[in-house]
Amino acid sequence: FIILRLLSFTFLALIPILIWLIGKKLGQSKTFRIYACLLLITYPSSWIYSKIIGPELLSVFLGMLGFYFSLSKQSRLKGFLLTGISFGIKLNSISIFLFSYLFRILTLYNSKEKIQKYLKETFWIGTCSFMGFLISTPIFIIHPKVVIANILSYGRADFFIHSLNHILFSL
Repeated sequence: FIILRLLSFTFLALIPILIWLIGKKLGQSKTFRIYACLLLITYPSSWIYSKIIGPELLSVFLGMLGFYFSLSKQSRLKGFLLTGISFGIKLNSISIFLFSYLFRILTLYNSKEKIQKYLKETFWIGTCSFMGFLISTPIFIIHPKVVIANILSYGRADFFIHSLNHILFSL
């Protein structure tokens, strides 16, 4: 457990460094990068994962590392492979994938590009992300129904069954 805690703490310590590097790569000022790192460090959900040796920190770290790699044309597919591994470890990190994809498509191509280029890029991004998902969740190859059932059954909020008062105030 000590080794797992050290690894998790390492991931936690490297996430602000990745935020700094992402800001630098995007041309943000030093002040903005400092504020972004401080925001992460002081944000309560950065620390409240309730277990320090859980998969959350590894997932966020790999997602952020994948986003960093996805910013350059040469390593973009490696970045999306890492984001695929990230949301394969913890499905919550799919938001990092979605942001990376939208950022890649909306900012790196001008509006005069042909639709074929968008579709080709989307195909390669999707393929690499799915390969990353398979690397981190190999049981999906053998039993895809079990994985999909686990994803769909996890955290049932029953939003449409209960009233809004019950959801918001547990009444």
